[in-house]
Amino acid sequence: MKNIASYDVVSKYYSYAVEYYKDTDDEIQWLPICAIPQTIIANKTLFDQYGIKVPENYEEYVQVCQQFYDKGIKPYSMDLAEDWSNQEIIQAAAIGEFTSLDGIDWRNKAETSAGEIKFDDVLWKRIFSETSQFLKDSHFSKEDINVNINTGTQMFVEGKSAMFHGQPTDMQKLQDQMDAELIRIPYFLQTSDSSFVYMFPSLNIAFNKELEKNKEKLDTALDVLDCMISEQGQNLLQMEVV
Repeated sequence: MKNIASYDVVSKYYSYAVEYYKDTDDEIQWLPICAIPQTIIANKTLFDQYGIKVPENYEEYVQVCQQFYDKGIKPYSMDLAEDWSNQEIIQAAAIGEFTSLDGIDWRNKAETSAGEIKFDDVLWKRIFSETSQFLKDSHFSKEDINVNINTGTQMFVEGKSAMFHGQPTDMQKLQDQMDAELIRIPYFLQTSDSSFVYMFPSLNIAFNKELEKNKEKLDTALDVLDCMISEQGQNLLQMEVV
């Protein structure tokens, strides 16, 4: 591992962000772009209590949701009143469409703002159709659109729902509040047995603590950071990557 103690400013990877990139020998052969993994968080203790198997594909996920629903437990509490969860659920439910040729083409145009970005009746009809199917299979109702982050979290903590979602730091906070074993499970494609982890792009920058002793160097480092995260800086960095 490279010693970065002598550097003023470095990019930093957290352990939880690279654990998903280990091979079968538990070794990390390459590093991902800085990102934070988001998964479904499952109450394994609740699964075991009712003899319900942790799902490994979408068909099993649907069965699990039905089993918990039949037992009077909400399968999945999600904070759909929050905009970030609405975006996540659309992408997570229809990941197969977003990674199709049509989906890749649409994403490229949207990301580069090349021309007018349309929600066409072909691709987006399939996307919203799969999203709708996921919501139905998860037994979400119209009332769930009003569930905010506090309500959704509390339902999971109290054992009133079997699954929630979040980042590793969220899972640790939940674990501290619950006398239960929590595990992470991925999102599943509806069209195959494949699964995936939802990732949030993240810029991780660490400043050397020694900079506190030199205000001039600290101010310079902050100026560099301001340039990096500015619109002009991002455009220049993107041009370098391309």
